[in-house]
Amino acid sequence: MRLLQHRKIKLLVTDMTGTIVNDDGAFYKCIARALQKLDYAVDKNEIKTWHGKGMEEILYDHISKFHSHKTDISPCVLTASNIAEYEIDKEYFSRGSELELFSDVMTTLERLRFQGIKIALTT
Repeated sequence: MRLLQHRKIKLLVTDMTGTIVNDDGAFYKCIARALQKLDYAVDKNEIKTWHGKGMEEILYDHISKFHSHKTDISPCVLTASNIAEYEIDKEYFSRGSELELFSDVMTTLERLRFQGIKIALTT
């Protein structure tokens, strides 16, 4: 944290999944489930290549493998996105959800805010 303050950093932007929330890959598993519900096969090893990518990019890349380059896959991507968002909502917010914050995240964020550093969370 002193490094951030020393460098006069005013804003910290961080992804929630895997940085703030320990989801054990749930985000990507939900995307895979959405694709599989639409009969797009997903190899478990392929999911590892998705890390760090946004959902829309993953969906476009994956779905395009199953269609001609001339095919407009936008409707398929939209449908998959809607299903994935439903799956993510279910996974993250259901009563039985096992997702949790990484240890000391709240303390760290509070300290940063106390030092005047603004925090933006993305996903």
